[in-house]
Amino acid sequence: MKRILFLLAFAIVEFAANAQSTVYVVFASTENRSAVNGAWHSKIAPDSQLGREITAHVISLICESSNSCFTFVSEDNAAPIKKPKDFLKTVACIDWDVLAPTLSKSQAEVKYKEILAHDTIYFIDRNDIEGDEMNLIRVHEPRSRF
Repeated sequence: MKRILFLLAFAIVEFAANAQSTVYVVFASTENRSAVNGAWHSKIAPDSQLGREITAHVISLICESSNSCFTFVSEDNAAPIKKPKDFLKTVACIDWDVLAPTLSKSQAEVKYKEILAHDTIYFIDRNDIEGDEMNLIRVHEPRSRF
């Protein structure tokens, strides 16, 4: 009986460890390149010669207290997912506009690592919300291909 309970407990722990996790980061991007807190959101037009059929997104989260800029890029050829604005009421999300000004250097680095620890990362730019529809941009940490 103990062996069965042990195997059952082990299976539950293994399942939980392999569960997919998703994080949603919400922000209002700024055009101001001297902004001390917030996010920059660059959109790179499609280029068929480079094999990019969909607009690419480069998003940098800025945090003055840590003197840091954490950059993410959209998944290759992955179009943003359209969702109703009310979707945000159904999920937990990180509001970078509220959080960034309150973080110390070490807290900002911990938050960045926490975001990266998720299997799936979606960014939502409030400036891209049109009517009742928003875009979820799937992103990852940029990595060299060389």
